[in-house]
Amino acid sequence: MFRPEQYAPGAGVGEELVYLNGRPASAIRLHSVRFSADGMRMIGEAILAVAQEYGLPEGLIRRRMAGRLYSVPPSPSLYFLFHMPEIEADMHIEIPPAYWRWTGLGPDLGAAGAGVGHGPGADSEAS
Repeated sequence: MFRPEQYAPGAGVGEELVYLNGRPASAIRLHSVRFSADGMRMIGEAILAVAQEYGLPEGLIRRRMAGRLYSVPPSPSLYFLFHMPEIEADMHIEIPPAYWRWTGLGPDLGAAGAGVGHGPGADSEAS
């Protein structure tokens, strides 16, 4: 699924390289995107499903997900990629582009490519 590689050749000290299905993932700051109400509901349902399937507290899953939002080009989706040591598993939650958009509040604007993340009613892409 995904593979973190701390201290990999070429990585700075403490930097983490993350891959999803062999493709490099780029970290996204949460303030750089806005999730729609349906997107927030979908994320909550995914957390609940993981909690129920593996018998884990929802709060623990939320803590593991914190700060672990990524884009994985060429996919237009965003992903929460996180490790659950309690079950020795790498997990991912996909958020399709119809459920989020760039806010323009950070350096991540357009990080995943032009037109990505613009759902219905989203603002036009900034240059």
